Amino acid sequence: PEAEIPQLVMWYFEEPDAAMHTYGPESPEAVGRAEHIDSVLRYFFREIRRSPVFDRINFIVTADHGMAELSPDRYINLLPLLDTAQVVRVVPGTPFGLEVKEEYADQAVRTLRRTGHMKAWRRERMPRLTNVIVIPETGWTLDYAPQERPVRKRGTHGFNNRDRDMHMVFYGSGPAFRKGYRQRSFQNQNMYLILCRLLGIEPAP
Repeated sequence: PEAEIPQLVMWYFEEPDAAMHTYGPESPEAVGRAEHIDSVLRYFFREIRRSPVFDRINFIVTADHGMAELSPDRYINLLPLLDTAQVVRVVPGTPFGLEVKEEYADQAVRTLRRTGHMKAWRRERMPRLTNVIVIPETGWTLDYAPQERPVRKRGTHGFNNRDRDMHMVFYGSGPAFRKGYRQRSFQNQNMYLILCRLLGIEPAP
């Protein structure tokens, strides 16, 4: 029945993200996962064409981020660079979060910027955010440990979003999308505006 047709259906695959983190974005394992997802999508689009409302459906195939290759040769341990007595807590990851005593924040940022292969900023205090944010150069791993540790991941994201490795695909098809149109890169938060337009929703300011 027309009233039971959903207005929005969202479908998420955790692969090939998991394989890319473990083995690297160019690995045979990641390529194999991507090929499997491709076959699932091929089956889905073949079957959905049987729907009597197929010509009214808009489809989007996209991702939430790209992926960069990591290497044990691109590793920096931040602990020896900083005055550990001034470090309150760390939030590992990319970006890397450092909560330091307020009077030490400017010095910490200067030290990190001089080190190379990373950028550091002060951040106004917000819930769950540290007062120093560090983004490594694409493909580098940051750590904070008493001694250097092996880089176990072979891929990750969270680097500068202008880097092409952080870009992802966006495919749109259906009555709302121009056939054969190619769009240059755009900020992925604009996906919210696209969905609002498709659903007839007024975007939040």
